Amino acid sequence: MILRDHILLNGNVEVWSKALINNRTAFVALFPQPYGTPIHMSINLTDLGLGRFDE
Repeated sequence: MILRDHILLNGNVEVWSKALINNRTAFVALFPQPYGTPIHMSINLTDLGLGRFDE
């Protein structure tokens, strides 16, 4: 999976996302080095009250 959208949170936590099929988006949160552990999650955008549109 190639992640494309990226934000940087407090404490240098990086969050990457990628749009998937069926209104789903994959997120990966990477915590600061050297002891960081990646966390993988998938969220249905409609559960969040959001939708996807194509530009």
